[in-house]
Amino acid sequence: MVKSIWFRIGLPLVLSLASSCIEKFDTNFDERTPRVVINGIISDQPGETFVSLFYTRDYVTGYAEPFISIDGAVVKVLDSGGDTEFELFYEKDKYVPIHDGDKGIAGGSYILEVILENGDVYQSEIVTIPEYLPNIDKLEPELTKHLEYNERNDNFIIVNKVNLNVDFTSGKRGYLQWEVEGVVEILSLNDPRGFTTGPTCYLKQGITGKKHFFAKNPSEPMVSKKVSAVTDIPFNSDFRWGYGFTLKQYAIEPEAYEYLRKTKLLMESSGSLFDPFPAPIEGNVRKLDDPDKWVLGYIIARKGGKVAHLVTNASRLGKSMKTGCEQAVEDILSGNAPDRNIPSYCFNCLEIEGTTTEKPDYWY
Repeated sequence: MVKSIWFRIGLPLVLSLASSCIEKFDTNFDERTPRVVINGIISDQPGETFVSLFYTRDYVTGYAEPFISIDGAVVKVLDSGGDTEFELFYEKDKYVPIHDGDKGIAGGSYILEVILENGDVYQSEIVTIPEYLPNIDKLEPELTKHLEYNERNDNFIIVNKVNLNVDFTSGKRGYLQWEVEGVVEILSLNDPRGFTTGPTCYLKQGITGKKHFFAKNPSEPMVSKKVSAVTDIPFNSDFRWGYGFTLKQYAIEPEAYEYLRKTKLLMESSGSLFDPFPAPIEGNVRKLDDPDKWVLGYIIARKGGKVAHLVTNASRLGKSMKTGCEQAVEDILSGNAPDRNIPSYCFNCLEIEGTTTEKPDYWY
């Protein structure tokens, strides 16, 4: 009875009060002021320092291209006292050091300064490149499989997933960042009719892009981190294939780690009813004449230099089951299906978009 009264009286009252508090929503996106976005890295490694400058676009006109790159700015890396360390110039949608050898040093503190063509000046807070970066002691693969829906064939297929188990010795507390890039090796078949000898191909796009992973490094003597890298191998059931990974390890500041952690959580939000309301995450760059006006983006001070490679050649995988291409050839040779049509890519993996016969330098 009490519950019934609540639904008859209490719930309508709450709804009426809530509706009275609703403000009219402005749908005129075209009049919104573009925001400045400043992202970048100041590194102690040559060739790794860069800054990206963008204006945001409104939702309507920027649906396909939400950012506009900013050129013509004066971009400098200053020391903590405000003196210029080195300058950057605009090249291919980002700013890079004028001289190849320009870089920060481990333990050095820096400020990024940006002066736009309209005279607006932006500066980052002081960032410091960490001094300590543990060695990578061991890098081991862990191959797993999971089902994924394939829209092309309207069925579920087995997709391969590789976990990288990273062991590193560390006696200090710090914050680490990893970047993983992958290459897939694909073995073509030799044409049984003797027309062609199948090449070995390498597909850089085979492992989904460049992936970033962030993890707090506790103070235990030995730390193991599992880094998951999902492979996206076209026709992976048709070929014998292998993979190669390049893992780069960096040290970053605690503040940068916290910013990246919040950004990652925001990007991974499922959009459920109980998720926090999405909001811009405050960075570490300010407009000088309006310090309270913060800028989208973040300047990260990063120590690098630890690289590890892992290669598992396709010929060494030792699959017991026949691949789709192998089964098709066997059906023809055995007479079970002499008229079976074999896709031409079985004998020439170069027909797969993005493949090359150029083997990476680190490959066996």
